[in-house]
Amino acid sequence: MAQFHSPARTLVPRLQRFAYAMRAGILTGGSQICAIIKTMSIKKILIAEDEHPIANALSLKLQSAGYETVVVYDGEAAISQIKSDKFDLILLDLMMPKKDGFAVLEELKKAKITIPIIVSTNLSQEEDKKRALSLGAKDYFVKSDITLSEIVEKIKYA
Repeated sequence: MAQFHSPARTLVPRLQRFAYAMRAGILTGGSQICAIIKTMSIKKILIAEDEHPIANALSLKLQSAGYETVVVYDGEAAISQIKSDKFDLILLDLMMPKKDGFAVLEELKKAKITIPIIVSTNLSQEEDKKRALSLGAKDYFVKSDITLSEIVEKIKYA
């Protein structure tokens, strides 16, 4: 289970955490508001990033925005995690050990796995962007050109 960091900055992340706790059976209640909140869903995001400080910063920022995160540090672990768990979105680095992001995209496309993928990379060449998008990525950004808050905004609308 992902760790959530307090205090929450808005009402929505608090409600999402409450809904998660109710669905997990941690909280119970019979009121109508509890029934409504119980139906809310928390996006579960896989972060595939080999740079540990970046991965941890992304995870903390997304958790504080109300998302559940799972972090892996190489492409093979990403594929394994995708096959064993359900994700609403994947944040994928292209340059990783064992299996790079392009290989991950190719394998997911071949397996017809349709989870939305946002590519996060240091590769700024237009050919890399075109290749990632042609392999099924929904969006693409260069890490040095974007803030953590902007990444959260991209994920909100993914």
